Amino acid sequence: MMQSGTNENLIVQDSWARVGALSWTYYEIAEEAYALFLTEEENRLPLPGHDEDPMQVMEQEKRIRVAGVKTIVFSAMCIEAAAFDFAAVQLGDSYATQYLDKLDLVSKWVVVPKIVSGKSLKEGGPALNALRMLVRSRNALVHQKSLPFDPEGKYMAAVEKASNAFPDNVHSAFKAVVLLSLELNELLDVVSAGLPPFEKQVVSSNQPTLQIKKVIERCRVIHRDSFNSSTHNGAP
Repeated sequence: MMQSGTNENLIVQDSWARVGALSWTYYEIAEEAYALFLTEEENRLPLPGHDEDPMQVMEQEKRIRVAGVKTIVFSAMCIEAAAFDFAAVQLGDSYATQYLDKLDLVSKWVVVPKIVSGKSLKEGGPALNALRMLVRSRNALVHQKSLPFDPEGKYMAAVEKASNAFPDNVHSAFKAVVLLSLELNELLDVVSAGLPPFEKQVVSSNQPTLQIKKVIERCRVIHRDSFNSSTHNGAP
């Protein structure tokens, strides 16, 4: 276990228990969905010819869409739940509910670590950038609005743009969880942010697929490069 970090007034808690905490459950759902998304994307069926039945391709497209939506939504739910858990443990349930729960999701992860430790997540860094992208893609799904059909197809450009952006949104959603966990644990020097830990030295009973392991390792490299860049430039 990493040692607890401190600021002038508070000690960062490195062990705690909550009743009804679901952030890890939401993560497991997101991970399972993302693993399916990666598998289907890597094994896409060829487009059918004019005289071939398109049903199998259509069914695969549906599986990809459903897995992608679940990845985005449950990644956001994981981070949202973890934000409250983290704030409540470090600052108390009353303070977290009265003051912090009203903030938007990005602001919670900007403000709470600063209050707790006197240190902030890297503005413009990979974790907060991925989180912002996740919030946008989650909101687009939650507040999705259909468009009227028009024979001229003037709305199709918007639909096609959203469709083309969907895979990147899915990848970024899952990475947001991993990158946020890695940076927060590095920042606080404590593996207790409410999010699942992804450090190599942490032993976990969860056994992700090889595809998921590769994504997590890629996130470790992104985080390490970002941290080294901050250190080199003299940033805290």
